[in-house]
Amino acid sequence: MVAGVTPEKEPAPVFMQRNGEVYGPLVLGFGRLNSYKQLEELERLSETLPDWFYIYNPGARNSVPKETLHK
Repeated sequence: MVAGVTPEKEPAPVFMQRNGEVYGPLVLGFGRLNSYKQLEELERLSETLPDWFYIYNPGARNSVPKETLHK
């Protein structure tokens, strides 16, 4: 929305294991995560977000694995 894009509702992705529609994706820039300390901070953030919020972390080569965070 900040970038002038308003997400529309669409069917939930299969990995979310829920029926119905969701908004997304919302792309938020957290910078490059290149350490486990930064990954732990992102995990703490994920714990505080609403149930409908999922975070995809693309990882960093040879240091941080890819993952999807949910609560």
